[in-house]
Amino acid sequence: MSGFFTPEFFVDPYPTYEELRDEPVHWNEELRAWVLTGYREVSAALSDPRVSRGDGPRDGDLLTRLLTRMMLFTDPPDHTRLRALANRAFTPRRVEALRPRIAAIVDEQLDEVDEGEWDLIEGLAYPLPVIVIAEILSLPRADRGLFKRWSDDVIAVAAGVGDDPERRKRGLRSADALAEYLEKVRLVSHDIAAAKFYKRPGRQCAYCDFLPVCLGNKKKTQETLVKIA
Repeated sequence: MSGFFTPEFFVDPYPTYEELRDEPVHWNEELRAWVLTGYREVSAALSDPRVSRGDGPRDGDLLTRLLTRMMLFTDPPDHTRLRALANRAFTPRRVEALRPRIAAIVDEQLDEVDEGEWDLIEGLAYPLPVIVIAEILSLPRADRGLFKRWSDDVIAVAAGVGDDPERRKRGLRSADALAEYLEKVRLVSHDIAAAKFYKRPGRQCAYCDFLPVCLGNKKKTQETLVKIA
């Protein structure tokens, strides 16, 4: 099996994907984990209480706590609590209401296409989720670059194979910066005047809906916001 999350993998992951199709359940020595790629196998594992989403250390610095307590990597009851916060904000009705704006963002990105070759991943697929998430969180347009860089640094640690001290240092710095930034956004959004502004007709602010639930201890609030974001 080809290596995961290597520079070569990110340049051309498709040979690895092709290998995975041939073996939907296998042990990967590099990851030290079972890799499941078949729909039936994944569905069965996700519904089996004997299978845990993560059993790494849950204490340590902010980066360690985030990567082991994110909603995707937690089991009930922590997963249930975090998912309830997200569900309150992202109801089917609210998600459907976002459709026109997301379509408009896609059109805006495509309008920038010039004649000749254009990279669909770099020009649309890569920036689109960041733009949508930033708008849902009501982040200023000028902060999108920082938000993406911080998020990428944190995810790079989760996706990376092997121990890279520099990568982890960047991830920790960005985790701290992201937590502080989201705390400032929370404080602004919690202000009554700001909340009225964010909820004005025509603007979707799912973030405002779960902010009140996250109030409390500053450290706990920061981590909860980052885990959900």
